[in-house]
Amino acid sequence: MVSPSWFISHAGVLLCDGSEYRGDYVGRISQMEFENFYRQRIKAVQSTNLIAFETIPSLIEAKVILLVLSEFPSVRAWISFSCKDEEHISSGENFADVQDLFQHPQIDAIGINCTAPSLISSLIQLIEEPLRHRLIVYPNSGEIWKDSQWHWPPSGRNSVGLEAFVKEWRDLGIGAIGGCCRTSPDTIARIKLLLSD
Repeated sequence: MVSPSWFISHAGVLLCDGSEYRGDYVGRISQMEFENFYRQRIKAVQSTNLIAFETIPSLIEAKVILLVLSEFPSVRAWISFSCKDEEHISSGENFADVQDLFQHPQIDAIGINCTAPSLISSLIQLIEEPLRHRLIVYPNSGEIWKDSQWHWPPSGRNSVGLEAFVKEWRDLGIGAIGGCCRTSPDTIARIKLLLSD
């Protein structure tokens, strides 16, 4: 899999209120605002080989990305979602429904990022097995962002590090594994070591 040259975050980043972990900003931003947000960013980096749209909390927003991406037919992309539990994107939509996005001719992969590692295996299994080689996962360290306190306190079952799960994810047939928030180059080195046996 080709590494992306540019990463474009969700439109909620403009609000600076942690809503990317909830997806509740979608109803506060109009279709035109969404389209303009993505159109400006894609246009600025359209000469690249691959763009990663990441931490997308809503299928509605992902569909806007596809709509605008179609205006730039030479651009390849992946879309990665933040998820709130074993079945749902942060907005509450079913993660299983994202596999329809694989049909778009410009989408190389679908991903899960900025999500607790303990949720990933269940989410992977919602994707049909023949499509999983195009699924990428790069969860956070296992902590949960507390936007009211602006920090990442450890929390119960979700505090298990992602290294505990990487072999299971590989065995489920996914295409790539990495790390997101609160992971480090050391985390990635440990993943590589674990997957080398």
